Amino acid sequence: PSTGGKVTFKLGSASGSAWITVYREVNPDTVGVFLSFRSGSIGEHTSQALSAQASEIKEELPFATVDFAQARPQVSATLRVGDLQDAVHRGRALSWLREKANSFVNALRPRTRSIEEELQLGRNGQEQ
Repeated sequence: PSTGGKVTFKLGSASGSAWITVYREVNPDTVGVFLSFRSGSIGEHTSQALSAQASEIKEELPFATVDFAQARPQVSATLRVGDLQDAVHRGRALSWLREKANSFVNALRPRTRSIEEELQLGRNGQEQ
């Protein structure tokens, strides 16, 4: 059996430089969701710009760690569950992941798209 796995949901631009990762690890039996981005990309700049909305993000994701104090922002949530081979624990983990992943997408996707649009407008305005 697999010891882990992940699924990603793109945020913002078609470049896919920022995304939400949904994962599971069998040892320890943990599942989670976190914001990620490619270093040096528009996704990184977008993720850092989310800091201006940190309090609103915390309100929408009260179960998550929302920390913009470091150079690499952290927006994440984890859950330790029992043995993921057990149907009851696996069901609980999957239900939690569905709910939290949906909350992350709803809270972060519109914000990242808006920030990317602003960044693009700023770049286009500078070129003229």
